[in-house]
Amino acid sequence: MKKASMFLLCVMVLLTILVVLRLPQKSRQPSSSSAADTITSSNFTSITPSSQENSAMIAAASRQDQVLYVVKEYKGHIGIYREGDKLPFKEIDVDVSVFPETDRKLLKNGIKAKGTAELTRVIEDYEG
Repeated sequence: MKKASMFLLCVMVLLTILVVLRLPQKSRQPSSSSAADTITSSNFTSITPSSQENSAMIAAASRQDQVLYVVKEYKGHIGIYREGDKLPFKEIDVDVSVFPETDRKLLKNGIKAKGTAELTRVIEDYEG
């Protein structure tokens, strides 16, 4: 039991060290800003968003999850449409003719996906 506890403690310490070491690297990204901007940026302390800001972020994320997408055949490959659009906003270079007949029929009629998570799952099924 003591060995398992010590092992778990070591793993937790290592993970904590890795997280701490990775945080400063993210803030050192090069930018093309002026010297004044660089000085201001380097002295910036992040402040957690207020409850109103949190509400706005949650509302924006939920609106994005409410967007309806349609995945269907477009010029022999796969097109991804926002509901109501006539042209795809993204194309996937996968030849539809390689799929079984049932998949080709689904793609011809369009597969609806509600939100980005569901859209990602549908795309992954056909990119494979």
